[in-house]
Amino acid sequence: MVEKCADGDEIFFHFSGHGTQVPTSDPAEADGKDEAICPCDMNVITDNDLRAIFSPLKAKPKVKLTFVAGVLLRSRGEIQVLVTGHSTPVARMVLP
Repeated sequence: MVEKCADGDEIFFHFSGHGTQVPTSDPAEADGKDEAICPCDMNVITDNDLRAIFSPLKAKPKVKLTFVAGVLLRSRGEIQVLVTGHSTPVARMVLP
């Protein structure tokens, strides 16, 4: 999807569902865990996976990405809603 985009294209990515945290050895993660979304097929997609998927868009500044996610993190007992524009958070809400 990302690789085939051309100037003027728009990508809309939406996810509503469960999120989780998984152990990581990445020293950038202070808590030792990656955040992840859990699609219905249970092939967990981490924040690092999403970064790798969408990173090629940095070389395509005329392609617009809108990422909308409503994720329930049971371990924290909160719902996070994140809406972003092209690599820039537009709104973020954490609902208790």
